[in-house]
This record gives sequence, structure tokens and C-alpha cells, in this order.
Amino acid sequence: MTKAQKLTHLPTLTNWVTNTVQRADDGQYYHRRLEENLNIRSNIIQELQILVQQAHEDARQKLRNLSGISSSLDPIEEEETPGIDSSIIDEFPRYLELKTLKGYFGEIMAAVVAENFNPFDEDWRVFAFPFRLHQTAYHALEQVRQKGGSAPTIIGRLGDDMLAFQCDDQGKITHVLFCEAKCTAYHNTQLIAEAHQKSSDGKLIPNDCLFLIEILQDYANVSLEAAKWIHSLRHLWWSKNNPTHERCDLINYICGLPPAKASTEIISISAPHSAYTAKRRLEAVEIHLHDVNGLVEEVYQAISQPIICSLNEAELLSLWDKVIVHIPPRHQLLIRENCHLLSCNEEEAVIGVRLLPNFRDIQRQISKLQNAFQISSNFMPSQSQKMREKGQFGRNAYGHARTITQPLHVNTSC
Repeated sequence: MTKAQKLTHLPTLTNWVTNTVQRADDGQYYHRRLEENLNIRSNIIQELQILVQQAHEDARQKLRNLSGISSSLDPIEEEETPGIDSSIIDEFPRYLELKTLKGYFGEIMAAVVAENFNPFDEDWRVFAFPFRLHQTAYHALEQVRQKGGSAPTIIGRLGDDMLAFQCDDQGKITHVLFCEAKCTAYHNTQLIAEAHQKSSDGKLIPNDCLFLIEILQDYANVSLEAAKWIHSLRHLWWSKNNPTHERCDLINYICGLPPAKASTEIISISAPHSAYTAKRRLEAVEIHLHDVNGLVEEVYQAISQPIICSLNEAELLSLWDKVIVHIPPRHQLLIRENCHLLSCNEEEAVIGVRLLPNFRDIQRQISKLQNAFQISSNFMPSQSQKMREKGQFGRNAYGHARTITQPLHVNTSC
């Protein structure tokens, strides 16, 4: 790596999102809004796939090294362990739950913001993705390797979501940017509050300081810059009694469905959120994307498990006609012209949305679709389970269905 090289590289980034920045008069608070241009969607997906592959290759290579897999296996070892299948490592983390992949994507996008949009009008450097240290993800890998099937639900990674740095000519770290990332298919005010509350903690030295050193040590023999950063991070870690660097905070909030009213303020543009109690410089970033879950699944080329459906095509069409009549009349035309029932069972329905620009309009009808399924008398409602929208979108399992794109999952029971 060279000094000028970025960890995140997206050539069409500035065409993909429009960048609007508001600065408070005191210079302590910045608000940034990034809004997606759908015309660039196909190009950016290819670039994001490359970026995601690179971001996780570090973890895959670590797993290969630990398991004894290399580009050319020792002939003796190959005889002792014939038929070595490294696909479980090669496909990591594609088979993890969508919630986990969204967490990773949020952290990657925080790095993209830090390196490409210059928070606080300053240059920042990201040199490693801390999610290589997500131990429960490796436990999930091992369960899939031994038992097959879907990956189990895992807890999120502890520690700092993403870290960016500034360094002086002497190699001393002068600024640390603590990034808190959230990624949701819908607008979620609780996530915003949680992010600001977490960012308010008083620590000046990152929790993952030594673990970042561990990651960099793998490259210290081939990269002079990695060796220099190790020295800088060690100096930072030992400075706890006499810190001279500045901590700054960044909230990175990815949202798939902003409020219907454009005038609704999602994150304050003039002052920090009430949950942020620190007295530091803060930049809050909103990234508004269409079909967040579908985008993440496509970027990760996720291995998803389709729901079990016993209905044939004609039966699905008949069921869909029965459901639609229970949609309020003013919304029936929107649903009928833009949606098609792809799959269904007693708990879940997969509805295809034909055009991505209409996806948000359909998302806003989720509760009406849930209600229509329930009152159409095709399912037995469960009193112990609350109605919920499961938030699962993706093309991989259902993208073959005629002209249908953007499959959307709806919970059909309550």
C-alpha cells in the first residue's frame, strides 16, 4: 500500500450519490445527506461487489492459512487429505444472515464516507476493516461446514464499527474518527438514537487498537506503510495517560425508506441529536438507497434459502387475486400493476416488484398487504406472534421469475 492509496475505491461513487452538506455555525457539527441516483445502480453494484470481495478477502486468507490451504498444496498433505473442499471459506461470508451482511455493508460504507467525502472537510485514512475480528461469524461458518443448511443467527461484532485516522509527518496519530454504522431497510428512529448514544462514550483510544495492529502485522513484512501504522497505533495505545490526539465522531445511517413527507427531518441538520451528549466534533451522515436489502444481497451475491411453497403457478395467481381485493381501493391499482406473488406458505409471502423506482411505494403498503393476506382466510393467524415485516429482499433465490425483480418478503401471520 502507498500513502495515497485508499482502502475504498468506487470510480462512479460521485455519480451514484448526490452529496449535500450542512455545517453548524460553530463548526462542531456537520450533517451530510447522500441520495442515490438509480441510473448508476448497475454500475455501482459491480464496483461494490469488487469492494466487498476485497474487504473480506483478508478474513478468507486468514482462514486459508489457519486451515493449511494454500495456492499449491504440499503433495504429501494432499495425499493424506484427498478432495479438500475450500468452498466454505471461498464463499465466506455470503451464506451469513442478511442482518449480518447489512452490518458489514454499513461498516464498509462508513469507510467509503470517511475516505471519499472528507468528514469535517479533512482527509482521513482507513487501513483495515475490523470485522475480520467477528468471532461469532467464524462460529457460524463452522456450523455450516459441519451441519450444512442456513447459517445460525449470530450476535453483532463488539468494538468499534469503523476507524479512520490522521497522522502527522512524524508518524504520530493526531486525529481518530470513531464511526458508528447503522443499515436498515426502513427508517428507524431508535437506531439513530442508539448510534448517537453509543458515540457519546468517553474513550479516546479505540477498543480495537491492538487488534488493528494484529491485522497489520500480516502485512508488515511486505508493506513499509503497514509497519509504520503499527508503530503509530502502539504509540496511540500507550498514550492513555497523556493523549494528545483529537477524537471525532461519525454517524453513518443507511436508510431504505425515508418518511413519506419530504419535509420530515430524519437526522437534525442544524444541531446534534439529543442522544449525543459528548462535546466533540460530530458528523451525521444519511445515505438514502432504494431496496437496501436487495442491494446488500446482490452486492454480497448472498446465498439465500427460498421459502418452501407447495403452490403451483396457477394457484399462486389465484391466491394473489383473492388477496388483492382486500387492499384498499386507492392502492389496488398500484399493487396490481407493479407486483406479482412469487412464493407463499403459511407464514411468509414473496412478492415481486417489477421496477426499482416503484419499490419504496410498495414498501409503504406492507401493513396493507399483511392485512389482506390475513383477512383473505387463506391462513390461520397465530395469536402469539405479532404482525411484523421481516425485511428480507433479494434477487438470488427468485430473480429468474419472468420480468419480476426486487422480491419482497411479507409476513402473513399475526
